[in-house]
Amino acid sequence: MSMRPIMSGLVSLAMVLAVGCGSPEDRARPRDETGIHLWDLTTGSHIAYAHVPAADSSSSVPLVFLHGGPGACQLADVDSVRPWCERLAKRGFDVFLYDQVGSGLSERLSDPRDYTVLRHVEDLEAVRRTIGDKPFILVGESWGATLAANYMAAYPDNVVKAVMVSPGPIDPGEWTAKRTSAPMIDPELLTWVQRWRGPASLQRFVQLDLLLKTDVSAAYEFMGDSELDSVMDQYLTATVLPHLVHDPKRFAGSYATSKGVGGWSMVMTSWDATSKKEAVRAPLASLKTPVLILRGEFDFLPAGIADQYTSTFSRSTLLRVPAAGQLIRLDQPEEYHRAIEAFLVDVKGVQHPR
Repeated sequence: MSMRPIMSGLVSLAMVLAVGCGSPEDRARPRDETGIHLWDLTTGSHIAYAHVPAADSSSSVPLVFLHGGPGACQLADVDSVRPWCERLAKRGFDVFLYDQVGSGLSERLSDPRDYTVLRHVEDLEAVRRTIGDKPFILVGESWGATLAANYMAAYPDNVVKAVMVSPGPIDPGEWTAKRTSAPMIDPELLTWVQRWRGPASLQRFVQLDLLLKTDVSAAYEFMGDSELDSVMDQYLTATVLPHLVHDPKRFAGSYATSKGVGGWSMVMTSWDATSKKEAVRAPLASLKTPVLILRGEFDFLPAGIADQYTSTFSRSTLLRVPAAGQLIRLDQPEEYHRAIEAFLVDVKGVQHPR
């Protein structure tokens, strides 16, 4: 794969680590009938989440899963991971999964310029305060690992342990061949639109790209969430998902499509991540937080990204998983679950049943 801005990876391939996301119709379903609930965070974000409570809430440690993207989601497929979440709950972990603002079952923002790395970091801190206001554990996949690292740089005392699965860059700008002064549509998406959706659709996206470079508000008025989300769903299904596993047979029926991608969160957060000037790695070097890094043998992202996590975090362990692509949990589910659970159960103060 080309190393043309690596955010082409974060904007296309790495963004769908949690596939099977909810459609707009799903977002309208009564949440008490689906096991999905809503946080009204102090940041102003309205976030959909699922909770698998610990067996013993008095000594529980909050554990939050961070999905890939930016712009992907995880809740519509929550039933497939619920058995493992319940297993972790029996180990003493209070498990939470949520769709980041602007994607999946969570609400979209009225101003796409608000989709920034900082907004996602502050949402996560608001989540932490909401679920008990105590240190927690983060498990982030791809962009989720990038988010976890940025959060740890901003709030170094709040993370007990962290798991970085198929991690995206800590500082995406370091891995970008060419930074842009304004948001842009991935040229690979434009090529796909031209081939599969025709001249009229291509013209709309060319116009969207031009507007993004001059007036983001006008671009959002020109193409709203529903249209952009729909095209992104189709694009990812056609061109991206097959590249996330080493063994294509690992895709179950629910993993054959992508629904609920947040197009505006994807475009704007990705651009913000590559253009931000604040270094993230430097504040992380002094942390003593234990960190586990998992990388599949056939992950499309450069191995140097995972290696950078190892060199940045002083108490880190890198586990390379054979015969696995970026979606390690599909290619090698037993190794994925075993490695993470073994790393987590040593958390101080958690009582583990024999």
